Amino acid sequence: LIYSLLILWTSASYATSNNFSTRTYLQATECSALFIILSGIPDEQLSSQFTKLALMMNMIHSHHRNQVSNKVITNGDISDSNSEMMLKLGQIHDHQPNDITKLYGQCDTWRSKLGQLLMKHKVDSLQQFKVVVDKLGERPNNYKFNATKDDTIMQFVNIGFDEWKSNGRLTPNSIKNELMK
Repeated sequence: LIYSLLILWTSASYATSNNFSTRTYLQATECSALFIILSGIPDEQLSSQFTKLALMMNMIHSHHRNQVSNKVITNGDISDSNSEMMLKLGQIHDHQPNDITKLYGQCDTWRSKLGQLLMKHKVDSLQQFKVVVDKLGERPNNYKFNATKDDTIMQFVNIGFDEWKSNGRLTPNSIKNELMK
């Protein structure tokens, strides 16, 4: 009986952990895809910042996806996920741009929490980064900005998506496919 309970508890614990990691890597993919799109804003400093944020979210994605699949996650895996998510976000922005502004607020709040944890734990290795990412938790559903900041975010979002759309909604995979021709 004790052995059966232990197996049940271990299985439930694994399933809960697996679900958490699945949700978290999907949330990181949404943030990464958003930041990739916003990296097209025609301002060198902003573009650079959004690119760095996308890379950070890719690391979170890779860590949690590895926990789910128990395999090494390649750049190709991440590109596939980002490409698919970018197209989904484009469709959402076409019909509900306010939802993308909300997503930005959630991703920015998550980024801020990660930054605080990284500073607190003085991370200087990939292994330490993984420990901090495990402490990060899921992306928050709510964020707290004021109307002025929301308006600024909406402008960034609209500029970023307009630039992306005017360039043919390029994704990492569509660029790779063009280069392969």
